[in-house]
Amino acid sequence: MAAATDAQIKEKFMQNKAGFDLLSLSRGDLSQRIPKSVSVDAVAQNPAVVALRDLLSQLDMIKIQKQEVLAEGSKMLESTNTTDDLMATVSKTKSKEEVFAKYKNLFETHYAKNATFEEQKQ
Repeated sequence: MAAATDAQIKEKFMQNKAGFDLLSLSRGDLSQRIPKSVSVDAVAQNPAVVALRDLLSQLDMIKIQKQEVLAEGSKMLESTNTTDDLMATVSKTKSKEEVFAKYKNLFETHYAKNATFEEQKQ
């Protein structure tokens, strides 16, 4: 029975010999065996990372352009004199449909620029 136990212990020792060898290494030797991480420069040069950065840059430009269009639209609304058209509809010299179509066309034309930006995002 002792011989069987010795054989089992020897077998287990041989199976784990590589692990025991690691335990006997110095801290410096262990540090050298740890795989090095990929450098930041290598990641930055990765074609997928470069492409993603370019796309994010384009997205930022689209956001800026959309904000400009919205700001221009707000200024346009503030500077639009709707009083004359309102008075013309009250006095029946212009129809509501005609005035509505005028402003609808004005703002749809202006904000159509955003549709182009939305297409670029996709």
